[in-house]
Amino acid sequence: MNASEWRSLLAAGRQAMDDGHADTAVARFEQALALAPGRREIRYWLGNALRLAGRAQAAEQQFRDLLVEHPGDADTHFALAFLLREQGRGGDAALLLTDLARHDDAAPELLLKITGFLRDSNRFEEAIATLRLVMRQAPGDPSLAFRLARLHQATGRFDKALEAVRDALTGDPSLGGAWLSLAHLQRFEDPDHADLRRLRAAVDAPAGREAAMCIAFALGKAHDDLGDWRQAWDWYRRGNRLRHAEQAWDRDACARERQSARTQACPVPPFPAHSGRHPVYIVGMLRSGTTLLERLLDRHPRITARGELNFLAHQARAAKGSVPDPGALHAAGDLLWTQLRQDGDENLHYIDKNPLNFRFLGFLAAALPEARIIHVRRDGRDACLSCYFQLFQHPEAGFANDLDDLVDYHHGYRQLMDHWESVLGARILNVDYEKLAENTAPSLRRILEFLGLDWDDAMDADDQTSRPIRTASTWQARQPVHRASIGRWRNYRAFAPEFFDALAG
Repeated sequence: MNASEWRSLLAAGRQAMDDGHADTAVARFEQALALAPGRREIRYWLGNALRLAGRAQAAEQQFRDLLVEHPGDADTHFALAFLLREQGRGGDAALLLTDLARHDDAAPELLLKITGFLRDSNRFEEAIATLRLVMRQAPGDPSLAFRLARLHQATGRFDKALEAVRDALTGDPSLGGAWLSLAHLQRFEDPDHADLRRLRAAVDAPAGREAAMCIAFALGKAHDDLGDWRQAWDWYRRGNRLRHAEQAWDRDACARERQSARTQACPVPPFPAHSGRHPVYIVGMLRSGTTLLERLLDRHPRITARGELNFLAHQARAAKGSVPDPGALHAAGDLLWTQLRQDGDENLHYIDKNPLNFRFLGFLAAALPEARIIHVRRDGRDACLSCYFQLFQHPEAGFANDLDDLVDYHHGYRQLMDHWESVLGARILNVDYEKLAENTAPSLRRILEFLGLDWDDAMDADDQTSRPIRTASTWQARQPVHRASIGRWRNYRAFAPEFFDALAG
């Protein structure tokens, strides 16, 4: 055996994967394996290439065979877990990694990686249990306390989350996100509240740029709660300027993506009458009310909400603006449905409420023609103000930190939605946030009719969902439906009149 030859083939295969040529990568790895049978690294990369090539069953077998021989191989565990999650088998993926976490020699770094995977898979109870294993090894670690707070926050345990956040800040005041959570886990009604005093004191003792930015957003939120609009605006403006300085928005790249979506021109087949699949996509501008609507619909026994998924964006971008052949579109649709349904009953309606999916509705309709699309519309002044007041973590929301970028993005969003409505017609139902908040039951009846579902008495429940919520609306989504956020922009018009005028209408 010539070691240099199989290593060269291994390197060529990995390069092919980086270039997006999965089939070529598979061929190179198979050639390498013929020269060096049984080599662990070749088999590992072959499994990953098979996964990228869409050969899920073969990839799974490759990974499982490896784990029989190397039961403690963390990389292979994660590769298989990602594959299982992509195939809608989140329960199997969680079981695989929680078993790995129970190994006596599991290092804290590995346990944190498992915690992150479980969190991103909306397996919060397993994530909390795994994080506690780390906390036993490092008691009193402030960063771990903050991680625990975020998990409690997502599951609606706000009292426990607040307790953990306060502990984290006592141990490490440089944890910027903890300052932000301190404000967003409660509503301030007393200007002399102990946590508000703590925030004000932190301004005079800055612990780094990130902490300063997060404290500014936190104080903006606190003053907004108190109705001190001038102070709130000043703090939010300070926080946004700090954020914008480190994460500028590329308007041209955003415009190119919108144009690519419009010109992709995927053929849209007729709406199937009885396919047996019921995918539902809720889209709209960020902060338009998509989380509220998802929470209300999730009360129905025939509807299951899956939160914000990224699978549609991944598949649409993989097409790189070209028109996939019918076979590829059909395969993409099957995978999208599998990822949405996950381990659930195939006869239920499943919701993906990633609002930014509005960018890919042409691809969605072509790949998954059964999809029902609910477009939540909100007064642009309220929606964009809410974006400006939110410190988003994802770079795709970088437009939210500059008023001109917000106006540009909102105009582009409206133009693209006008295009989709002209092309997709009855596949899209427009729902106005203001009507949903003011006349909830009639709005929900209209939506259920669009989905082909009857009213259920569970829709009348005024419960606060226990389902995990990981969006920026974690706190708001668990509060009763109210009208307080309608017309909120009027409180701030005096501070940026041109901004609000540009969004009117």
